Amino acid sequence: MKVLFVLFALVAAASASDLGQYGDEQEHQDVEHTPYEFSYAVEDDDTVFSQSEQGDEEGDVEGEYAVNLPDGRVQTKLLGMTAHDEFRNHRDTCPEMRLPVLGESRRQKNNEAAKRSRDARRAKEDGVAVRCALLEAENVQLRLEMAWLKNETARLKYVLYST
Repeated sequence: MKVLFVLFALVAAASASDLGQYGDEQEHQDVEHTPYEFSYAVEDDDTVFSQSEQGDEEGDVEGEYAVNLPDGRVQTKLLGMTAHDEFRNHRDTCPEMRLPVLGESRRQKNNEAAKRSRDARRAKEDGVAVRCALLEAENVQLRLEMAWLKNETARLKYVLYST
């Protein structure tokens, strides 16, 4: 058992010596990089998001993305990575670029539509309540009729069998 443990320890030490220490300068392999570029954007009434990235034949990559913040500012973030793993990060928030503010007429139309929707729902609920009250009244009337018919049936049975 001890021999097996010592053997595993020697194998682990030998394989770890090939890895090098963190931060050691390692030779970079010559890798062929293909230049590329892409970008896309998503836009709707309230949101704008765009992203782009490009890489060159040396392995350097640069990109940026822009997103509208809830307070109306547009945040643009520039990112980069060199072929030698140097990361560059630059954030640029532009307060002068603002989203168009929702206009009063649009807000007013939205409020009116919401009010119409609430009024329609309340009218529908009132109609259901009226129908429910009518059905309850009819149910009471039918129960009274059934009670009278049961009483009449019992009276007729008595008359029929008593003679």
